[in-house]
Amino acid sequence: MKSTPPSADDIQSALEVLLDFGCHLEEHVSIAHLRPQLETALHETWGLPAALGQILRAAARSIDGWVLMPAPREIREVIDRFREAAPEATLCLDLHEDVQRLDPELIDR
Repeated sequence: MKSTPPSADDIQSALEVLLDFGCHLEEHVSIAHLRPQLETALHETWGLPAALGQILRAAARSIDGWVLMPAPREIREVIDRFREAAPEATLCLDLHEDVQRLDPELIDR
């Protein structure tokens, strides 16, 4: 793990790479080419679903730790929504199993 937090620019750069990847997928991409990229993006431990769930949970904890009690209703709603969304994001963790089922020999022609 990095000792210094990423800047907003670092995060923006990472998101741009992901959006470029999404645009690339709009093209006719062979499964043999696509599968390793999807395996990385959807990895069960450190892929996008796991990362988003971790970000949401950590953000909720961080905000909750800084809020003066009693927390204003609006802030409490944000914290609760982040906590509710985290499991929804991580529900996609099993997508890596679907990627494993993409056999290029059965699809690429």
